[in-house]
Amino acid sequence: MAPSQPLVSVVIPSYERPDLLVRAVASARAQTFDAIEIIVVLDGSQPAAAAALSGIDDPRLRVITLPGHAGRGPATNAGVDAARADWIALLDDDDEWMPDKLRVQWQAAQSSHAALPIVACRFIARTAAGDQIWPHRLPQPGESFGDYLLVQSGLRGGEGMLLPSTLLIRRDLVVRERFGRLPQFIDLDWLLRVERRPGVAAVYVETRRPLAVWHLTPARRHISGSRDWRSAVGFLEAHRALLSPRAQVAFLLTQVSMAAARSRDWPVFFRLVLQSFRFGRPRPIDLGAHLAIWLTGRDTRVRLLNSFDRLRGRARRLAHREPPREPRVVS
Repeated sequence: MAPSQPLVSVVIPSYERPDLLVRAVASARAQTFDAIEIIVVLDGSQPAAAAALSGIDDPRLRVITLPGHAGRGPATNAGVDAARADWIALLDDDDEWMPDKLRVQWQAAQSSHAALPIVACRFIARTAAGDQIWPHRLPQPGESFGDYLLVQSGLRGGEGMLLPSTLLIRRDLVVRERFGRLPQFIDLDWLLRVERRPGVAAVYVETRRPLAVWHLTPARRHISGSRDWRSAVGFLEAHRALLSPRAQVAFLLTQVSMAAARSRDWPVFFRLVLQSFRFGRPRPIDLGAHLAIWLTGRDTRVRLLNSFDRLRGRARRLAHREPPREPRVVS
């Protein structure tokens, strides 16, 4: 039977991906921490998804259907509004969890000294080019969310991450600071706004094991919608007060650059470089990331970076005469 009062409400917004949604729900149902409810929010009428979910016999599962397609922000808010637990675990419909994800995070939340912890964990970033464990580093004391998420020290990617599907947060925090109705960067927008509230802090679990899988497939339709580079510049202009100058530059030369690079409109490439000086002083690493984004596709970059990681690991082991380690990820 479902618990009379769940401790965690799992909220899964979904839009026209029934096969992936069933996988996400299965990973939530398989949690070793079972004092949960699972709330799927169908973002508009989706007969195929509704039919797939109707075959799942689990009293912990509830399905909410919005009257029309509203976007991931409003869909997430609807799930939070319906939640009965004091804690919310977000899960995108194309991602999945390891079985002990919620148990480990619940323990971290209960032992945290932060009044409003945002509990995160490492995860597997899975592409056709291979797997990586992200993030490569955790936030430093006093480091802002913007600097942690945007200001990188290398070209590898995945250096600072607060992936939505890894977050365990207090329900009242989301009730007070709602997810926005935006075409893109919904999660970054929410994190930048919520950081202003007293007591909010990012808390990572102690284990280095990845507790979730983020599936990165370029052709997949995402509920968050558009990736137009002009609207990305508009997002930056609207959020300048919440970002340091170096985070503004990094956003322009990575996030805006990735959206613009699809056009291969090279005058835009140079326009973004010039525009970056309006926001701050671009570092060589920012300019290098911008160039790499325009010259190579994501899968190519992942392959190169995976090869670089393997070579660097071998060199480190030889230098310290360490025995070979087990592979970081087992697919």
